Amino acid sequence: MKNTNANKAMNAFLLNTKAKTTKQKEKTKLKCFCKFLFDNDEILSADWGKIDRERVIQFIEHKLETTKFTTTNNYLSAIKLFARECLYHNVIDSMTYNSIREINKYRGTPPDNGRALKLREVNKIKTYFSGNLSAREMRNYAIFTLAVNCGLRRAEISALNIESIKGKKLTVTGKGNKARDVYLNHAASQSINAWRNQLAVKKGALFVHVTKSDKIRDERLGIKGIHYVIQEIQRDCKINQFTTHDLPPHYYTIIMIYSPFKIYLGIHPLQQQNATTNATNKGKSRRLTPCPSSLTARTN
Repeated sequence: MKNTNANKAMNAFLLNTKAKTTKQKEKTKLKCFCKFLFDNDEILSADWGKIDRERVIQFIEHKLETTKFTTTNNYLSAIKLFARECLYHNVIDSMTYNSIREINKYRGTPPDNGRALKLREVNKIKTYFSGNLSAREMRNYAIFTLAVNCGLRRAEISALNIESIKGKKLTVTGKGNKARDVYLNHAASQSINAWRNQLAVKKGALFVHVTKSDKIRDERLGIKGIHYVIQEIQRDCKINQFTTHDLPPHYYTIIMIYSPFKIYLGIHPLQQQNATTNATNKGKSRRLTPCPSSLTARTN
């Protein structure tokens, strides 16, 4: 009976998470917790009635050894939300739930804001991807140009479909499952069209897996896959380390430094990205318009 209730609690927890990418992240966190507790990641068949405050703390301290405190706190939040569902479905009692809920978040040194790529680094990457490219290289360059020219996050890039492209406009599903329109400059449009010509299908995932032998597989490239693409570009172009998180700030920084017009985004995205996202997502009248030619010429 308890196993059935635990199964219901898990399903309720996943159903309450609406965004597809967020649901996958929360599922991964609980799989990790399950692996630590029961030495397997079968979250639907695990005996969740055995969770308690002590085991949660042991898991969090274990994660702190290899993970930043901000990520560890995300694990803790997911466990607390799942514990609430376990309480509702009589998997654990109220005393156990309250003891888990009262576990404080961990504090530490905030992560660095990252860096904005220098223009010479962007040009070095552009030079590397000039000439005859393989399908894999076309895909990688299209991913890079979207991130650096349009300020997209890796989850947003991963979720793109071919149907999302409408001329010079791209419909992006971002945080909170909210859709917004992003304008494509010449570099982004050109690289995407080159990649689309390699695809045999006209709808579905825009970015899919490509083997090292250049065989295109009909399987969407995930968030980690986007991350590996950026690492591959960094190694191939022999430039200083950067991550996908550094590319959207680069986009906004270039706009603020080089645009001949006054563009107000509320707050510098390198200082607080969420505030910038809110400032640029308040409505069509506040959304970014296509970059002026003088700007696109300098960032292509």
